[in-house]
Amino acid sequence: MGTAPAKVFHPGSKTSVIAADPTAPTGIQVTPLDGQATYSGNCFKFTNLGSATAHISWGITAASAQARAVAPTAGNPQITMALFGGAEMVAMLPLESYFSAVTTVAGSVLVQSGEGF
Repeated sequence: MGTAPAKVFHPGSKTSVIAADPTAPTGIQVTPLDGQATYSGNCFKFTNLGSATAHISWGITAASAQARAVAPTAGNPQITMALFGGAEMVAMLPLESYFSAVTTVAGSVLVQSGEGF
């Protein structure tokens, strides 16, 4: 019995930029493709353009995403995903999420909704 082939990521939105900083910025939402009223897929692709690890948070409002963007420390877990500098990842998250990110130095993280991994 073979394994199922991986489904390639298919973009379903415009690419948005999270301005990852030492102080969490206001959360942003990705923008659907032209002519679409909603997002395609429930996966989000993140690309860390900076050199430092970005701790990416999400929430149902811009304020909740910003408030959750805190780097975890020993004994202080957080609701974030760590993305090393220069790395990419795809995560399944609620549609219409807002995103924010913190890093030790200013950087940027690209985010795009779509389908597949």
